[in-house]
Amino acid sequence: PNPNPDPNSYPNPNPNPDPHPEQVQHILASTAHSGLSVVGDLKLKKPVISFQDPNNKTQRNSVITWNPEAATEVLVASADDRSPVLQIWDLRNATMPVRALHGHTKGILAASWCPHDSHLLLSSAGDSRTICWDVSTGEMVCELPATTRPTFDVQWSPRLPAILSASSFDGIVSVYSLQVGGRARVRARAG
Repeated sequence: PNPNPDPNSYPNPNPNPDPHPEQVQHILASTAHSGLSVVGDLKLKKPVISFQDPNNKTQRNSVITWNPEAATEVLVASADDRSPVLQIWDLRNATMPVRALHGHTKGILAASWCPHDSHLLLSSAGDSRTICWDVSTGEMVCELPATTRPTFDVQWSPRLPAILSASSFDGIVSVYSLQVGGRARVRARAG
């Protein structure tokens, strides 16, 4: 729990093996295919803030994730093939996204903020591309090798900087190092 709770603060509620000190367990964020994202307080049993892109009210959202270092910042990703965008929102003024990342050509399926460097973000989409972004500039840092079928999950190692994994619908989990450029592929077991 945060020793100095700030009612305007929305820290990362996601349980993980290495939680951030500012984490508050009773704050929860969720997003929907309707385009609406909601941050709720489980202690108060009510929504605290809700928001959606005013320029794209039909946007179907697929992912919401907290910035590991900025407690008032979230990423919302669109699953919509017509508008596959990653949006960075500042919850202190959630009227418009503060930044939009464009690069995918089909809807976004997964996104993961780097726990070691909050400037880095991974995204994967229906276009079978997995992209590493510099959120501070909006630029693509690199693109991982394309898969035969789309990647549905991307994760950073919680302990090893620059190590990440990507799981694709072709049944393969790939492990990458952004420092070395190496990759180990492990076939996932079905069912």
